[in-house]
Amino acid sequence: NLRHTKMTGNGDAGVPPPDWFRKGVAISVWQNSADDLSNWTRFAGQRWPLTKLGISTTRGQHKVGKSCNFWDKFRGDLLLAKKAGCTAFRFTFEWARIEPTRGKFDETAIARFNEMLDVMDELGLEPNATLHQFTHPIWFEDLGGFQKEENIPIFVEWSAVMFKLFHKRIRMWATFNEPSCYCFLAFITGMAPPGHIFNLVAAGRSLLNVLKAHTATYRA
Repeated sequence: NLRHTKMTGNGDAGVPPPDWFRKGVAISVWQNSADDLSNWTRFAGQRWPLTKLGISTTRGQHKVGKSCNFWDKFRGDLLLAKKAGCTAFRFTFEWARIEPTRGKFDETAIARFNEMLDVMDELGLEPNATLHQFTHPIWFEDLGGFQKEENIPIFVEWSAVMFKLFHKRIRMWATFNEPSCYCFLAFITGMAPPGHIFNLVAAGRSLLNVLKAHTATYRA
């Protein structure tokens, strides 16, 4: 029982944590290496709130791009997580990288994620995969994204493919990262694609459809 764990003078636990306890860090792969065909990549290159008359969605010296380039430097980043004492690592399967065109899957991208999982295995980091963290392919956005209930099966299909490919390697899964935050930023403040401002109807409809998509994915 962690409530009765004796603590030493330096604040460290006097006994090791139980086997089920996981300590980890989390990233969005897009936020740490971007891509070419996601809704966020397109949004970051637009002007806001009007695509031709507004201000740039990103300002300052730094632009959305490779960032710290986790996509190519994942081994070093995972090693840092291990050195920090982590036993788990949460990351995202980037839909736009894996299925850049509807129904066509990029085998190179799938292979790269398998390479990441290989390194996690080597380092003893248990993977925790997230299927949607604010980003999805442009083609899905152009279909209406989660504003349209008829698009829910598309997300379920994507999730099912990922589980089929990786379920033997991953025990911990998450469907959506912060769904309420996603809908708030995308449809209330306009700070995320599609960049709507105070569109309460779209925000509520999208959040409901995200929750329905979560349930449908779980049941699938």
